[in-house]
Amino acid sequence: MKETLSMMVDLQRIDDAMRELREAQARLQKVQGDNANALEMFEGMLAKSTARIEETRGFHVEREKSLKETEANLSRSRSRITSVTNQRELNALSKELDNLRRANTQRQEELKQLDAQLAEAQAEHDKRVAERDALKSKMDEVVSQLEAEIKEREAQASELNERREAIRVQLPKPMLARYDRISKGRNGLAIVPVTEAGTCTACNLSAPPQQFIRINKMETLESCSSCKRILYYPAALNDELPTSDSEASLPN
Repeated sequence: MKETLSMMVDLQRIDDAMRELREAQARLQKVQGDNANALEMFEGMLAKSTARIEETRGFHVEREKSLKETEANLSRSRSRITSVTNQRELNALSKELDNLRRANTQRQEELKQLDAQLAEAQAEHDKRVAERDALKSKMDEVVSQLEAEIKEREAQASELNERREAIRVQLPKPMLARYDRISKGRNGLAIVPVTEAGTCTACNLSAPPQQFIRINKMETLESCSSCKRILYYPAALNDELPTSDSEASLPN
């Protein structure tokens, strides 16, 4: 029975390794999907900020053109002062100059506001770009780590599968069927160690003292009364228990 237990423990370790490979592959797919969604969100925000910058620049160009036209009109109106011949013409020209000065001041204020808006929009855009780049760098690092882990596990997968099949062939069919049944019902975990205190490491239930003695003797397959997984004591399986009076160290 000890040999059977030892093979079951080896089989469990191989199944654990293969499950971890599948989980790592699934985790990589999820991370890549999440990364793509996050980057798409950032690209959407950057597209909006770029459009805002371009729109503001367009307004700025229009206001600069309008300011130049106003300044040109103001210059022409000032040059007409020498040609004024009467008070009526002078009053009309003065009113025109006042209107042009106000328009010129308004255009200058609008340009100042647009300059501030453009600087703000550019700063926000640059901030988003930096955040995206930092996030992408972190994403690439996580993906690289996962890919390296998967590559290492995949390199061992062929050998592990061969060992797994060899063990399954050697195990008595009733024992193998029991292992498979428990594994299927318990998320791939069919056989687990107990602690020195006789506690199941899967569900934390303590085995009764007499059962712990049987676990150590390894003459029968013992199951946890709670989670139904097969139990073994690593020290006994590895011949690390004293050869005489071994039950003296068992839990009361």
